[in-house]
Amino acid sequence: MQEMIAAQAESSRITSIMLAAAASVSLVAGGIGIMDIMLVSVRERTREVGLRHPVGVKTRDILTQFLIEALGCE
Repeated sequence: MQEMIAAQAESSRITSIMLAAAASVSLVAGGIGIMDIMLVSVRERTREVGLRHPVGVKTRDILTQFLIEALGCE
């Protein structure tokens, strides 16, 4: 009986380790995906900000716009 309990405990431990490894891989993959989306977004918006500065828009107004868009209050 003790051998069965030990085998079940070992099996449970291995399953937990495998589950943690799968969760870690999926978190890393999700983080890379979010980072890529943010990089593309920043590259697109850099041109917009570069065009707004010569027109005379103040830096504070640009920052306010980004803050409002980030909050989703459009």
